[in-house]
Amino acid sequence: MELRCVATRGADPLGAGAFLIYLAVSVLTLGRSLIAQPAARYIGNGVDPSQFMWYLRWWPYAIAHGLNPFLPRIIWPPGGVNIAWAASIPLPSILAYPLTATIGIVPTFNLLCLICPALAGWAAFLVCRLVSRSYWPSLLGGFIFGFSAHMLGKSFGNLNDAIVFPVPLALYLAILWYVERIATRTFVLLLSALLIIQFLCFIETFATMSLFGGLALMLALGLYEGDERKRLVAMIAPLAMSYAFAIIVISPYIYFLFAHRMRSAEIMPAYAYSIDPVNFLIPSPLNELGRISMFVHLSSFYVGGLMESGGYLGPALIVIAVLFARRYWREKRGRLMVDLLILMLVFAMGPRLHVLDDITQVALPWAPFVALPFIQKALPARFMLYATLDLAIMAALWLSTLDARPIAKVTIAAFTVFLSLPNLSANYWTVETGIPQFFLAGLYRRYLTPGENVIIIPYGVNGDAMLWQATANMYFKMVQGWTGFPEAPAEFENWPIMDALLRNVEIPDFGIQLKAFLAAYHISTVIVVQGGMCTWQYLPTRFAPRTWSRAPISEHDSMLWTRWLATLGVTPIRVGGVMLYRTPAQILASHDHPDVIALKASEEMQRFPVILKAAARYLDEGRDLNDLSPMHAMELHLLPPDWISQDVLYPNPESAPLLSNLLVGSADNGKIAVGVVAPYQALVPVLAKYGASASAVTYLSMDTPHVVVKDPAATSEPLLMIVTFDRKSLLAEAANIDARQPGTATGAPAALEDAVRR
Repeated sequence: MELRCVATRGADPLGAGAFLIYLAVSVLTLGRSLIAQPAARYIGNGVDPSQFMWYLRWWPYAIAHGLNPFLPRIIWPPGGVNIAWAASIPLPSILAYPLTATIGIVPTFNLLCLICPALAGWAAFLVCRLVSRSYWPSLLGGFIFGFSAHMLGKSFGNLNDAIVFPVPLALYLAILWYVERIATRTFVLLLSALLIIQFLCFIETFATMSLFGGLALMLALGLYEGDERKRLVAMIAPLAMSYAFAIIVISPYIYFLFAHRMRSAEIMPAYAYSIDPVNFLIPSPLNELGRISMFVHLSSFYVGGLMESGGYLGPALIVIAVLFARRYWREKRGRLMVDLLILMLVFAMGPRLHVLDDITQVALPWAPFVALPFIQKALPARFMLYATLDLAIMAALWLSTLDARPIAKVTIAAFTVFLSLPNLSANYWTVETGIPQFFLAGLYRRYLTPGENVIIIPYGVNGDAMLWQATANMYFKMVQGWTGFPEAPAEFENWPIMDALLRNVEIPDFGIQLKAFLAAYHISTVIVVQGGMCTWQYLPTRFAPRTWSRAPISEHDSMLWTRWLATLGVTPIRVGGVMLYRTPAQILASHDHPDVIALKASEEMQRFPVILKAAARYLDEGRDLNDLSPMHAMELHLLPPDWISQDVLYPNPESAPLLSNLLVGSADNGKIAVGVVAPYQALVPVLAKYGASASAVTYLSMDTPHVVVKDPAATSEPLLMIVTFDRKSLLAEAANIDARQPGTATGAPAALEDAVRR
C-alpha cells in the first residue's frame, strides 16, 4: 500500500490555531499559579530547574565575556566542570537571551516550560494531519503527544527533556520526502537543522531519536516491497547527508564531548529508571486521575520516581491502539506502527522487568543495549516519548476513518482527553522561588568581591545555589555546583568533606577537614542560608512516586552546620537571610595542607573500627544477622546517628553505601561484611590493620552498575571496599580494638592538625 498524504484544505494551514489551543491548555494547567507573579514561582520541582535557570544565564554570560562556555570555572574552581556531557541547553539559552536580559531568568524559564508542551503538541498535530488528512482528529493526536504523562513528567522540571518538537517534525519531513512532496535538497537542509536543534537542546534525545528512527526504517524495509521499498532505500542517502552536515556544524561541541574525561558507566541505572507495566494503566499524580487515593498508593511504588514515571496511556488509548491494530493490521503502514509501538513499550520497560517495587531478575530486550557505549546512558523510561507519538498518529488516523456519527467521535475524543488530563491543582506544578534577599537585592556586592570563591550551604544538590549565583549574574565563584551526576568532579570526589556537605553527615575531625578544604581552594566566605523553604529532600514514600520536596532547613542540619562552622572561631555576619562566615586569614595563607588521600585515609581509619565494633555488638546481642544494615545499626544506637543522612532515609541496606559511604550487613555462609568507600590508596592503611583476619576483601565500583574491580590500585576513583569476617574473627578484632587505648587507632588527626596549622 502506498502512503498517500495531502494537505487539508481550508483555514489554519500551519496549525497556528492548534498551537494556540495547546498553549492555552499549558498555561491553564501548568502555569495558572504564575499569571499574577511570574517571577515569584517557577515550574518544576527538585534541583534541576535551578540548574537550567543557571544555564540560561551562563551561555550568554560566557559568550559576552569571552569565556569557554563548555568549561565554566565559576563553579568548582579552579578547574571547573565540563558541561558538554550535561543537559546544558546551549541553543535555548542563547536564543532566550533577549528575554533573560529583560524580564529575568525565572520568568523566561517559566515561559519556556509552558511553550514546550504546546510546541510538541503542534509538531505532532502536523504529522497527524499529514497522515490522517483530518483536522479535529489531528488536534486530539497533538494533545495526546504534547500532554502525555511522559511530557508532563518532563515539564515538571526537566526543560531539556521537554524540548522535543524536532522529533515529530523530523518524521513530518521524512513522510513529505517519501511521498515526493519536497525536494531532496530541501529535505536535507531542513532535517539537518532539526538534528542540530535537537542536539543543542539535549544530546540524549538526539541519540534516541536516531536510534528509533533507524529501527523504524529497518522495520519498514522488512515490510515494504517493490517501488515502496526502493523509495525507502533511496532515503538512506539523504538521511546520511543530513547527519553528516549536522555533525560538521556541531563538531566544536563534539570535540568537548571527547576531549575531556567522562566515565563510561551509566549516569543513572537503567533498571531503576524504567517503566513499570502497571504504569501503562495506572497514572501517577502527574495526571488528574492519579490523585485518586487508590492510584496514589499504587504509584508510590514506581521505582523510577515521579519525573520518570510517564508510562500512563490510559484505558481509552489502549482500546484505540487495539482497535487500530484490528483495523489496519493487514496494511503495511498499520503493521509498521503496531510493531513499533510494541517494540518501544517493551524497550521502555528497561533491561529488567519490575512490577511496583519489585525489581525482578527477568531480563528484557533492552538489556543488551545497557552494555553499549553512549546509548547506555539513555534512560528507558524516556522512550515513552516515541511510543506516545506513535499512539497519537494511531488515534488520529483511526478516528478520522471511523465509521460513526460526529457526536460519537466527539464523545470518544472527549473521553480520551478526560482520562489524560494533567493534574488540575494550580500549585502542584510550581514552587516558590525562595531567593534570599542577599542575592535578590544585590546585597552580595557589599560583602563579596567580584570573582571571590565561596561555598553556599545548603550545599550542592541540597539547595538552589545555582539559581542564586545566576541571580547575582555570576558575581562570585562557587566551589560547588549541580550540573547532573556525578555530584562533584573527579578532582573533588575524594575529599571527605564532600560527603559531609552533600549528605549532611558527620565525619571525624570535621574542623581539620574544613580548614584544609578552605585553604586548598582559597574559599574566603562560607554563606549559610537561614530559614525559608530552601532545601531539597528526595523522599521515597511521602509522594507518589518518590520525588524531590522543597523543605525548610531542619533543626538537625542547622545545628550540624553551626557546630561545623564554629571550628573556624569567627562570628558570622547576619544579612539578607544568610550568615556569612569569613575564613580566617591564617587558614587562607596556608600552603602546606594535607594531601586529600591522607585526609581520606585518616577518616576511614577512624570510621572502620567503629563500624566493625557495631557489627560485633549486634552479634553479641543475639540479633538476626539477616536484618543487619547501616540503618538498623543506627536505629539500635550502634552507629553514630550523624553518620547516615537524616534528610534522605532509605531502609534498603543496598542503598546505604551510596548515601553514607559505609556498609555493614550479612554475607554468604553466615559471615559479616563491613565496608567503607574511598580510593584504594586511602584504604591501604585500613586493609593493613584489619585485613589479616578477614575471610575476603572485595572492591566494588561506585559507578552503576556496581561491578567487582579486580585491580583497585589501577584507579583513583572511590571504591566500596567490603571486608568479610567470620563470627570468630570479627569478635576477636573488636576485642583488640577495645584493648587499645583511645586515640591510638590511627595517630593521624594530630599530624593533620599540625599540617593545617603550618
